[in-house]
Amino acid sequence: PWSRSGIVGASALGLGRAQEAVELLDPFAARFTRARCTHDPLTFRAGLAYATALERCTRIDDATAVLEVLRDSAASAPARLPWVPVTTALVRCYRDAGDVSRAIEVGEEAIALFRGVLSARVDGHAALVATVAGAYSERGDLLRAQLLLDDLLDQVVDSGSPEDEAFACWNAAINAVERGRPKVGLQLAEQA
Repeated sequence: PWSRSGIVGASALGLGRAQEAVELLDPFAARFTRARCTHDPLTFRAGLAYATALERCTRIDDATAVLEVLRDSAASAPARLPWVPVTTALVRCYRDAGDVSRAIEVGEEAIALFRGVLSARVDGHAALVATVAGAYSERGDLLRAQLLLDDLLDQVVDSGSPEDEAFACWNAAINAVERGRPKVGLQLAEQA
């Protein structure tokens, strides 16, 4: 069972106190195993809070290790555990750690799972695709990033939320500017 400090640690993150969350959740780090996170949603959520706090405290390697466990857990129980935000955070951490190839590999694997479903209706889909596009941009593959973002824009315009559409437009605007198309970037930024 979770002690009071574990729950308070997860709450501290919600209040923007990442370092405090890390300090409170550090004693529970050994509990964030695949087996425990798969079978106990509270442990999974605490692990996600811990990984998020680690990332915000720039302990990217530690956050990545926890996120890998959480991704495996979520893959085992996708109906109960939110694998999309975990995968998005993992892509971001790999990118920020400088392992852009691994970030793209993890992200593309997740995007492939969406093919054939109404992707835009899955919470977090827009963030995942935009994060993968950002990794491609980081690597210098601006065309692949644009293709991902164009596809995302098509999806969210038809069936996504206004927030997802704004998210997609904003990231497409950044990419357009990086590709030397500032007018298109400005139009997309205004649309966002």
